[in-house]
Amino acid sequence: MDLVEGQILPDVRITITRELIRAYAEASGDFNPIHLDDKVAREAGLPSVIAHGMLAMCLTMRLIREWFSTRARLSYIKVRFAEMVFPGDELIFSATIAAVDGKKCNLDLSVQKLDSSKVLTKANATVVLFEA
Repeated sequence: MDLVEGQILPDVRITITRELIRAYAEASGDFNPIHLDDKVAREAGLPSVIAHGMLAMCLTMRLIREWFSTRARLSYIKVRFAEMVFPGDELIFSATIAAVDGKKCNLDLSVQKLDSSKVLTKANATVVLFEA
């Protein structure tokens, strides 16, 4: 795949489920009850449990790996968490190639809900490309 500035990578949609939230809690060791217990979440003023912010970032990193397969290594990622994610939310992950400089490829990333509210903002990443 030839990479060029402005190239848009294929969008990916993922529905956030309670099972995915629990799997992330188990993998990360973050068992904060606002992510796992509706009663505790409601007592904290939330309508239900919320997904870990890092879950959206980790899914973004996984998708970068899928977009580039084994042709690249993620060397940098930066995001700002902007919106809570609840079970049932469908997220749209997208990326645009911002620049290609030798073996480095800079990406502008977007993660948003179906209603267009941004889950991650100011999101960008750099991958180091390997020889094909």
